[in-house]
Amino acid sequence: MKNRNKLEEFSELAAKTAELIAEGRDWSEARSKIAEFYDVPVFRQPSDEEIESALRCHYSIYDPQGHALRLLELRETALFIMRELSAFQPRLTKGVLSGCADQYSDICLQAVSEDLKAFQIALLDRDVDFTVLPNPKSGRKEFAEEVVFEAPLKPNGYFAVNRMTVWVRVKVFETQPSVRQKSEKTPDAWQIPLEAAKSVDIDGLTRLIDSTRV
Repeated sequence: MKNRNKLEEFSELAAKTAELIAEGRDWSEARSKIAEFYDVPVFRQPSDEEIESALRCHYSIYDPQGHALRLLELRETALFIMRELSAFQPRLTKGVLSGCADQYSDICLQAVSEDLKAFQIALLDRDVDFTVLPNPKSGRKEFAEEVVFEAPLKPNGYFAVNRMTVWVRVKVFETQPSVRQKSEKTPDAWQIPLEAAKSVDIDGLTRLIDSTRV
């Protein structure tokens, strides 16, 4: 009961949105359904940060051990990919870093390559099939393109056993993105400090895995 009361600390909108995301809805769909059901205008909807925190709380209540194991597998997969692409200064971002990712989540990375073709060639050299999504807003402070491909799965891991696909989404910058700076956000009750960063490099992810290994 004490844990369930923790979830009640969030707004009903954030908790319900988090519940839909945990069931497999994407963020935009979950937001739209909750906004429509509760007839809530955009300016009254919960922030991404509140939903993320509600998600972490949700998992801690309903499946803490299972979520921890799936999150660890996602992070170890991300680390393997980052090491393979170390020449492009990869960094992990979003849910797999912050701890709100689970079985339906993508692995989101940033990479830097002055020559965009060089990044693609590195994937081809590893027999990776990928899709390139150019960014129409590409510029000095924006990523040039997003490269999407399937993650290599751990043979006996949760995702392979359950025949689930994990997608990797890499935003490739032609110059160092300013968003690489660490966040000064204070971790919530379900995070450690490294998880509150905006992004981490290979060394940072290695430390995070070692700190949270189940």
